[in-house]
Amino acid sequence: MQAKLASVFYSLLVLFLPTQLGKHFWPDFASIQGLQVDYLSPTLYVTDLLIVALIIVWISRKKNVWGEVVSFIKKKSTKIYLCIIGVLFVGIFLSDQIVPGFYFFGKLLEFSFVAWYTATHLQTAKQFLQIVLLLSIGATIESMLSLMQFLQQSSVNGLWYFLGERNFNGSTPGIANASLNGALVLRSYGTFPHPNVLAGYLLISMTFVLFSFSQQISRWIKVIFLLALSLGTAGLLTSMSRIPVVLWMVTVIAFLLWRFSFAKKMKVRKIFMGSVVSLLIIAGFLMTPSATRLFATSFTEESLLQREVLTKHSFAIIGKHPLFGVGLGQFLPSLAVEQETSVLLLYQPVHNIFLLIAAETGIIVLILFCFFLAKTFFQLKEKIAVADSSIWLINISLMVIFYQILMIGLFDHYFVTLQQGQLLFALVIGLCWARVKSN
Repeated sequence: MQAKLASVFYSLLVLFLPTQLGKHFWPDFASIQGLQVDYLSPTLYVTDLLIVALIIVWISRKKNVWGEVVSFIKKKSTKIYLCIIGVLFVGIFLSDQIVPGFYFFGKLLEFSFVAWYTATHLQTAKQFLQIVLLLSIGATIESMLSLMQFLQQSSVNGLWYFLGERNFNGSTPGIANASLNGALVLRSYGTFPHPNVLAGYLLISMTFVLFSFSQQISRWIKVIFLLALSLGTAGLLTSMSRIPVVLWMVTVIAFLLWRFSFAKKMKVRKIFMGSVVSLLIIAGFLMTPSATRLFATSFTEESLLQREVLTKHSFAIIGKHPLFGVGLGQFLPSLAVEQETSVLLLYQPVHNIFLLIAAETGIIVLILFCFFLAKTFFQLKEKIAVADSSIWLINISLMVIFYQILMIGLFDHYFVTLQQGQLLFALVIGLCWARVKSN
């Protein structure tokens, strides 16, 4: 009974991962110069409640919780994580504000549990397929909402509020619009705080789905997967997020070329079919609004200039606090001090997870984090080398997604700053470390 209950809570967590319904709290440290900043607000999300429920059920199932914790600590891979925790503790006590530091530290532990639970409880290809199915359902729903938002150029409202959709239109202050042929067009948000996060979720979910088509699945699951891929691609394009759109196009073309050319014996006909389909995808992409926005990119546009300013300030912060950083969650308050002028739109994290980690937690944690990513990469590489045919493609999909996250992380921050991005990152890391076996 408890095992089934844990499975239900975990499945609901994966399904509701894209939602952002929650209760925000506004202590003094969540404001900068009188402005309330979402990034600093302690928030209790529905997904937090699901994680807490999962932890309670997990503890109730274990007769010797402490023994399992000790066994976990003794593992070599855990020592890197414990070193990070230790340095973070020092950084919190050295920071200007200890309370928010411990809040963000608690969030780190929460998502670490999700990653660990995924790594230790995912054991079969069937369980992996269930996760992909839940992600495909979420991607389909998010894409339907995104298309409606794009068509009416505003939030849809109604019952979507209970999934976390915010009320907005093209004139809402700070909203993400794109300039297409001289006209401002509202980018789709779904239930996410920004179109870029929506795009990242759809990209990763659809990559899982794409590679799962080669598994032995029922006809109705194939229908769901096809819906997720078709609607998801449309939803991704309405987000007009450059990097995820390009990554998705490259992923699909590379997959098709492999599927037609190298999956079996190489034949000219298969290579030709793969090339034709790839060219059609490229041609279709060139006719979308996302392509227009991509090719209209200028180094003088506002978003790139903001990124440049944030990057400059992050290096300044790192230079002043190289070893332990300014403290978890303290980048924005430090940015307010660092900025010469008060530009409200710049009260956001630097759009690079490595610079952000270095600024908040110091060079030591950044090195340990990069070492952990390297360990994860070699873990995946090892699994790919020894996996049988039914598991090999699962590990290949994880390797592709791992690269996608690293690429996006160079240009955005939501994998370490926003609830949905953090959950998605924890899920992927957990899957990378899971030892999946054939059914």
